[in-house]
Amino acid sequence: MNLSGGGTAGAGNISGLFSSYSQSTWSRTMNARAIAISILAAVGLIAAACGADSPTPTPQPINTPTPTPSERLTAQCVATEAYAAEHIVAVIGEDLFPSAFDAINRGGCDFNGEISDIEIVLDGPGGTYTALIELPAPATNIGWPLGRDAPVPPLAEAFEPGRYERTVIAITVDRRRVEITGFEPVILVRDRESPQALLLRAQSRWDRSGITSYTYTSAWQCFCAEDLRAPVTVDVLNGVLHSIAFADSRAVDVPNPERFGTVDDLFATIQDAFDRDAARVVVDYEAQLGYPTDAFLDYEKLTIDEEQGFSIKELNVR
Repeated sequence: MNLSGGGTAGAGNISGLFSSYSQSTWSRTMNARAIAISILAAVGLIAAACGADSPTPTPQPINTPTPTPSERLTAQCVATEAYAAEHIVAVIGEDLFPSAFDAINRGGCDFNGEISDIEIVLDGPGGTYTALIELPAPATNIGWPLGRDAPVPPLAEAFEPGRYERTVIAITVDRRRVEITGFEPVILVRDRESPQALLLRAQSRWDRSGITSYTYTSAWQCFCAEDLRAPVTVDVLNGVLHSIAFADSRAVDVPNPERFGTVDDLFATIQDAFDRDAARVVVDYEAQLGYPTDAFLDYEKLTIDEEQGFSIKELNVR
């Protein structure tokens, strides 16, 4: 046996055998690995489709449109500018709810919405009285006073006389509201020429004058001592009583100074006589400015010498 030759031939066979085995094994291993990867990928796809062990998605905010609020209702108003000496005087049970700016002037308002109703509120001695007036048709322009076609109600018999502040509100079809400024107070009376009505009308003339700083000379009329009847000078500054002194400059204090005061205080004294059902109240008022020039007050008809009164002379505006 030729071992040398035979050995060589055997080694080659063995080498070929191992080579063939290694290629076959590697091929099977790679095939198995590919199959495993494919299986894992398929399982992953199935899990994803079924939602198994998948992360919970983060909720995203939903942008809900914010409702746009209705446009704010506005009014643009104009009026004539004549001077009204008095506030509106309206007779209870006869006149309608007053809808003019004042006793003389007329005007109108333009709105940025269709007005369907007008509300008029009177606030005064008798309480609060309200009228809600439905216009014949919605409109963006309203004239003052309201036209005859507007169903303005009358002042009810139950209303109490006096001076009433007035609020006027315009209301749109969709119930937006806007207050209209510039409406003056009104005077409610039962008789335009009654003593009570004349007082209220005189007060309105004084109010409209806008005078707050002034001096006047006054004397009290009574069955009393001379120093209680002596003329005094009253000084009012910015609507507040500033000083009271004898008109002849005597250097003594005026007795019972509470008898005197501002013009508004004197109006209140007259009103108190009416409220107390005084037996007789006679007052003269200055024609333009309305302040009382002479007043006679008799509280008890059957009581002697209790009558009293006062006069105002030489009122000078500061």
